Amino acid sequence: ANLAATYGGLGRWNEAEVLQLQVLERRRELLGELHPETLLAITNLGYTTRTLGRHTDAENLFCLAFEGQKKVLGSKHPDTVNTARQLSDTYASLGKDKEAADLELE
Repeated sequence: ANLAATYGGLGRWNEAEVLQLQVLERRRELLGELHPETLLAITNLGYTTRTLGRHTDAENLFCLAFEGQKKVLGSKHPDTVNTARQLSDTYASLGKDKEAADLELE
């Protein structure tokens, strides 16, 4: 996960994505789908996916992480708030202004 973040920081997003997919797969195997670390990995992958211009894929990832984080961590947890912000930004980039506004009201 740290190497993926380093690659992202260097603008090497394709390499970061490969590593993030591996991290996510491993966390799902070891920790389960709703573990906070798995959900964080989904959010991180969503950010990279959006940075690579795949906004619809990012939307799906952020939605998955956000719903899980609300269940497991609650809506006021910093990870949940961060994912909500990322999802709102993604909605805005897709022209889904109503969804972005609705999310900000939660």
